[in-house]
Amino acid sequence: MMKRVFSFIILAVISLSLWGQDIAIEYYRDRTDFRVIIPYKSFIFGKNAEVAEYQVSMEIKDNTKKQVGRHEAKIVIYKHAELSESAILVRFSDTLKSGSYVATVIMKNLNLGDKRSFGRTFTQSELTQIGLSYLVTRLYNMDIILSSGKMFSLPWEKCFLYQGYSVPIDSLRLFVDGYTKTVVPSAGKIVVDLTDLLKNIESPQQIQITIFEGRIRYKTEPFFYSSWFSYGTIYSPKDQIEQLRYIATQAEWRLMSRLPKAEMTKAIDQFWLVHDPSPGTERNEAREEFYKRVLKADESYTIHTKLKGWRSDRGRIFIKYGYPDYVNSEVFPVEGYPYIVWNYSKDNKEFVFVDVGGYGQYTLRNKEDEE
Repeated sequence: MMKRVFSFIILAVISLSLWGQDIAIEYYRDRTDFRVIIPYKSFIFGKNAEVAEYQVSMEIKDNTKKQVGRHEAKIVIYKHAELSESAILVRFSDTLKSGSYVATVIMKNLNLGDKRSFGRTFTQSELTQIGLSYLVTRLYNMDIILSSGKMFSLPWEKCFLYQGYSVPIDSLRLFVDGYTKTVVPSAGKIVVDLTDLLKNIESPQQIQITIFEGRIRYKTEPFFYSSWFSYGTIYSPKDQIEQLRYIATQAEWRLMSRLPKAEMTKAIDQFWLVHDPSPGTERNEAREEFYKRVLKADESYTIHTKLKGWRSDRGRIFIKYGYPDYVNSEVFPVEGYPYIVWNYSKDNKEFVFVDVGGYGQYTLRNKEDEE
């Protein structure tokens, strides 16, 4: 009797999420890789200046607050309006033991002297099986993560794919609009020069990556930048705690609101860990959606610098409930003040915003219906 043996291919889809962080961390046997992702629009240029110089430093402290690592890089940023939706990538690596740490990034503008910092807590534990696939373009000596394939029309000089892994993979195959490139890896990471391949494609429509480990295939796509990935460079931990007041329980809010500054980032991560709708996966969809809503609220409802959109009444309602199902408004009413009505059918709620001052700052009239 003849036996027929079938080989089943297991497809593992890799999620492209940084959990809303601006420092991506991957753990491998011989190193810990840090990817600092800085929104291009966060860099500040002097008056009439076309170049800004920054020193980017990263300090790593363990749970006893002892510094166990420090790294520095000097970067030169050139002013280009077309890069406003992209991000600058700064890479560091270190060797850390298992345990809990805090990584803090300090950005110092060497021309203007201003300084800002952001950070995140992390635990060095399980190895990263397959890391994110970074497609990095080199333009004017800047390492840039683009926001979409359409940005490949820019006059970039070089393009590289960076891929880390800890599983024993056999090969990596890159598919770009009908073109295919296969790479055999070595030493736990892959660096592929894609300059010649992508120079032939002005705006690639489809970029897919398949990683082979025996009968297992990991399917993924390159990481493209989106503004919510660098949330921590836009909002301070204190602001993020204030934002969570909109969705946290009273007990959660009381606890977080009393924390010292040094413990805020860890508390934010813990909050989202508890409220993760899909624990055990790479993504936290609730955190992603919340960050997107806050950014959209700022974009849509900011009237002046002293009242950011997320702090306004419309911003708060939008963050809590999302886009309304129906909108009714009257900008020039015959009687009374200009008003906007948002209706949420699913929640059976209706919110009325009135512009009493006449300068676009709409306030919620029926706050009793918010809860």
